[in-house]
Amino acid sequence: MDLAGMNIRKITDYFRAGCKEDYNRRIGVEIEHFVIKEDNTNATYEEIAELLEALFGNEQCEYEQRSLLGCVTMEYVISLEPAAQLEISIFPRKTVQELEQIYEGFLKRMESYLGLRHMRLETCGYQPYAKAAELPLIPKRRYEYMDAYFKHTETMGIRMMRGSASTQVSIDYLNEQDFVKKFQLAQMLSPVLALLTENTAVIDGIPVKKHIPRTEIWNQVVEDGVAFPQEEGLTGAEAAEFFAAQTVSAVAEDEQGNVKGLYILHPNNIGRVGHIANASYAVDRACRGEHIGELLVKDCLEQAKANGYRVLQFNAVVASNIHAFHLYQRLGFVDLGIIPGGFLNKDGVYEDIHVMYHNLVED
Repeated sequence: MDLAGMNIRKITDYFRAGCKEDYNRRIGVEIEHFVIKEDNTNATYEEIAELLEALFGNEQCEYEQRSLLGCVTMEYVISLEPAAQLEISIFPRKTVQELEQIYEGFLKRMESYLGLRHMRLETCGYQPYAKAAELPLIPKRRYEYMDAYFKHTETMGIRMMRGSASTQVSIDYLNEQDFVKKFQLAQMLSPVLALLTENTAVIDGIPVKKHIPRTEIWNQVVEDGVAFPQEEGLTGAEAAEFFAAQTVSAVAEDEQGNVKGLYILHPNNIGRVGHIANASYAVDRACRGEHIGELLVKDCLEQAKANGYRVLQFNAVVASNIHAFHLYQRLGFVDLGIIPGGFLNKDGVYEDIHVMYHNLVED
């Protein structure tokens, strides 16, 4: 067996080892918090360590070279993230109600100790009061290694480590088929969950003006009225449902995490022609001319093949959209011909459209 085959076997063995019996399936949750002081500054590592020692005692606290890193109880584990975010990891339970009860008990236990120290817990996606790069790391060697790596690569890793707080849910699965069903459902629900949980109003002291930028970019193209057939933009709720219904809904981001464009991929039809895909692409007005569209189309072709489609077809490439038309030709799309007056522009003028396709089987 070659190296690639061995690596694939290791990965599949890892997931197979996670299969649970039906009677033993559980759900777990991890919730991260910012510990904020009365003056809206971040509590220091030393202040949080003192709080945890007072709350749980030395017997339940865990240390690395005399530095407190967390606490262990019969129901959950408390750990400190890179910039002293406080995380509770509740041991897996059979029901969500059990998890909720334990979490509420944790909050009640913390409340009096926090109040005496004029502190509070905040659950939001990103540090609301400080710049991430200015927050010191807790004394944990692994975080020092990670921090050095992210500084070298100049990625969003620094912000992720020091500025973010998240919630993670773990769900057991019975077998491969059960895993696939749950994984696919999670992917489809991702846009809905993103909409419901987006609560980051400030990043590094700068107010966030564009919530769910994917929706805004999509609506820009709809508003232009020269490429998409839709006449009305999407509301927040409509966008969540719309993007969740796609086979693939993907975005292109820069190194700072700004969304520059997106595409959707879905069946062009049903039944015996359901193997033919259709796609739409949208690039932020401020980023047009940066070749974002080419990156989107190339990734879309790969995702179409990966999802079992045999053809990618465009039903209505507007004739005046010459940049898109030439891009599609350069990437191997075949022009089947023109439908005269097939598109109604925003100004009321009818314009020709091209029908194009890309054979994914021959690639």
